[in-house]
Amino acid sequence: AQLYTILELCRAFDRVFKEHLDGG
Repeated sequence: AQLYTILELCRAFDRVFKEHLDGG
């Protein structure tokens, strides 16, 4: 369960990071 949580955090962070780059 903990590993799944870490994967979710990584995915969420990756999404925010990509959106930040796309936003300029």
